[in-house]
Amino acid sequence: MPALEPVTPDGTVWVSAQLPVGGNAESVAKVQFYLTDIAAWEAVDAVFAEVFGDHRPARAVLQVAGLHHGFRVAADAVARRGRTERSEGRR
Repeated sequence: MPALEPVTPDGTVWVSAQLPVGGNAESVAKVQFYLTDIAAWEAVDAVFAEVFGDHRPARAVLQVAGLHHGFRVAADAVARRGRTERSEGRR
C-alpha cells in the first residue's frame, strides 16, 4: 500500500513510523517513542533535544518487546500544519 500524505482538514498531521511531509519542529505537538531497550532513552533524549531545541512538545516513551524489521526505535507524532490546497478541497 503506498504511503499517503496524512493530513486532516484542520491542518493536524498524524504520522506513524514515517517522515512528516512539510512543517517543521515547531509545528510538532506530541511525539511518542517506542524503544526495544529503555536504556536507549538517553540517546533518544539527546537527539530529541537537538531536533526540537527550546520547543518541547509533549512526549511519551514506551518499551516494547520488538519492532518491525528489527528496528530499535520507532516514533509517532502529531503536528499542526497550515492550510493546503489538499485540506481546502476537503471542506
